[in-house]
Amino acid sequence: MQARLARLVRDGEARIEGEPLPAAMRLIVSAAPGIETEVRANRFRNDVYRRVSALRIDLPPLSERAEDIPALAARLLEDACAASDLTPRHFTPAALGLLGAMSWPGNLAELREAVERAVAATSGDSIQVEALVPTLRFERAPATFTPEGTLREARQRFEHDYIAAVLEHHGWRMADAAQTLGIQRPNLYRKARQLGIPIARISE
Repeated sequence: MQARLARLVRDGEARIEGEPLPAAMRLIVSAAPGIETEVRANRFRNDVYRRVSALRIDLPPLSERAEDIPALAARLLEDACAASDLTPRHFTPAALGLLGAMSWPGNLAELREAVERAVAATSGDSIQVEALVPTLRFERAPATFTPEGTLREARQRFEHDYIAAVLEHHGWRMADAAQTLGIQRPNLYRKARQLGIPIARISE
């Protein structure tokens, strides 16, 4: 197969039943990181690699371009709704902030799966943080769940951890964190004091 591909990219023609046929085409390929190792080990033809990589775009992982995640998630949400014949939905600012704070080791495929699961779990026109959390794979192994405290106390713990994580993600810049959370900056100050988040760490 690689020999046939080499002929195609080198000569611009394919052979069907032994007859050469011109192939007017533009070839676009993708490869996982480490393709150079496959070339050096002679598992991928060097001549094919050299020709298809003449114009090369290295795409960083999602963990290195968090600023792209909101736009990607919105497009994936649009596609998921269309595929399921659902009316268009949108993420709340807090939900987009949570997506942007994740590392996404599985890159776009993992993000797509999370969006599709959130769509399946949501009946309204907006996707909240509560619909996303069960769909996400956190890096730490989940601990055995033991109910502790009231629902109000559990909500306060979640708000504390989530707001602190958003502040950490934005380098403790209140204006940026407030925009991600979808609240006004004075309300974020008040909420941080109520939850015991150290205001001393916050810098404008």
